Amino acid sequence: MQNVVLFDFDSTLAKTKSIREIRESLDYDALTSDSMERVEPYRPVPELLKTLKEKGVLVGIVTNAGRGYIDRVLDHLGMTEEFDVVVSYTDVKRAGKQPKPAPDGVFLALEKLGVKPGPHVLFVGDEYIDIVAAYNAGVTPVIPSWASRETVSTAPAVILSSKNVMEYFDDSTDFQLFGERAAQHASIDFPRNAAFFLPLDLSGNIVTVGEQLRILCLGRYFNQKSVVTATLHESHSLSKHIVMKEGSSTFELQDYWEDVVLHVLRKGPEYVFHNEHPFDLITVVPGKAGGHPRLENFLERVQKRAGKEFAGAMFDGVLLNYVKDALKQKTLSGDQRAIEAVRALHLSDGADARIAGKHVLVIDDVVTTGSTLARAVTLMEQAGAATVTGLAFAKTVSVQQDDKICPKCERTMRIRRNASNGSHFWGCSGYGAEENPCSYSEDMLKKACPKCGRPMVRRTNKHNGLRFWGCTGYNQTPSCNNTESIE
Repeated sequence: MQNVVLFDFDSTLAKTKSIREIRESLDYDALTSDSMERVEPYRPVPELLKTLKEKGVLVGIVTNAGRGYIDRVLDHLGMTEEFDVVVSYTDVKRAGKQPKPAPDGVFLALEKLGVKPGPHVLFVGDEYIDIVAAYNAGVTPVIPSWASRETVSTAPAVILSSKNVMEYFDDSTDFQLFGERAAQHASIDFPRNAAFFLPLDLSGNIVTVGEQLRILCLGRYFNQKSVVTATLHESHSLSKHIVMKEGSSTFELQDYWEDVVLHVLRKGPEYVFHNEHPFDLITVVPGKAGGHPRLENFLERVQKRAGKEFAGAMFDGVLLNYVKDALKQKTLSGDQRAIEAVRALHLSDGADARIAGKHVLVIDDVVTTGSTLARAVTLMEQAGAATVTGLAFAKTVSVQQDDKICPKCERTMRIRRNASNGSHFWGCSGYGAEENPCSYSEDMLKKACPKCGRPMVRRTNKHNGLRFWGCTGYNQTPSCNNTESIE
């Protein structure tokens, strides 16, 4: 399978801040040698492109800049011949398509290269629109560590250095996020050269500057609110493990997370503190008042496993508590979450004395906006903690899409989950309504049978539980029994 790396251009391959106004004004004739004097590729880019091509990897650019802009800048940099394909905003619009975050530019580039989308295609970019475009296109989204220092709100598959990108296709599994690999193996007992994570700030944004790091995030959680993320959810072990808590009021975290946290306690101080000191107080975001103490129970298990190796560390699961009427964060909007976290989450009586002077690690399972961990960090800093670092098992990945309208009653349709087999489908929001109920539904992903043209639907093999596409013409005339792998 042909490997491909597609790049955004501005602030990913080249330093172009000095000509941003020209790009936005569309006055491309103003792109002269004088105006582009400060435009240059990032230091590792020439060697990166050279090495990828030597390894037989196809390289390209997908940019929302116009053709008149990208051609002039590449010519100025002497990079015109460096790429196998360059797709600009002009090319996308001429094809009647939409620019990023729509996937059309990525699709157009791959069409020109004769390559199909898939995980063997990396899309490297520094902005939210690049990450979303990659998810929409079904390719691997990557944030470059060498480029822009701006934060990004949507979690990529990984952050990579130029050296990492050069080595990525030698063994791509080596670059998976640590929590995702652990979920896939239900263990941390797998060969690895490093344990990759996403560095976050207290708003849940991905950062590439060490000084902005406040939360170590070990993976991604694909929610089930859009076709893209619901589809990714079905084949993503970590997301499926996380969603289990919604099906049981007494859910306990899987055993492998104990080893994950112990690994962070061993190796985290090297990255966060340059080994100047360890984490000496470990706590958790608690369950709601009267609810199941899932993370508190988990912390007790970690403490038992820690043994003499971490004899100097304190494990304290009751430093924080919620007020009795605390609301569930998942039911709130982003701004409401921050307000509710401040109202509802507080230090327990006497916690200040146990926190003062400590280097604290606060564990939460899933970060969406970062509001809860931000509140926990603030409370502990106010109590005199020396440092406070968050540890999240996953960050929620949300990819917005336009509303889908029910063709039967014109209500909004929603992504729903089949309780019997876990698959997703579109269901009318009017299902179960008191007035004019509507039970219309349709398969989330549409596929035409290549043999007879009828719709195919996703089914489950009763013997082994595997999902497959099956033609709806199996009981029609003429009959068609065509089936295909979901993959």
